[in-house]
Amino acid sequence: MVLCLSQNIVYADVDGNIGYQATRSRSLSGQRAKGWFRCQGWTGEYEWQAYIPFEELPSAFNPPTHFLATANNKIVHEDYPYLITP
Repeated sequence: MVLCLSQNIVYADVDGNIGYQATRSRSLSGQRAKGWFRCQGWTGEYEWQAYIPFEELPSAFNPPTHFLATANNKIVHEDYPYLITP
């Protein structure tokens, strides 16, 4: 398995549309792993379980705010079903 950094793509077109797409499927770890704390890696309890499906990755097209910001900003709402750390 090859691991790489996620990329954020922000785009605009000649018709005035703007958009954002997270491009890499992020891993889903065990229930107790929250991304902020050290884990006992030797137990297997925090192993990756699956990946977020591409269709469910964060994205936006012509948001009501009329702008997009991704640099060190939270990119999902509170009700987003997957943990994405900043």
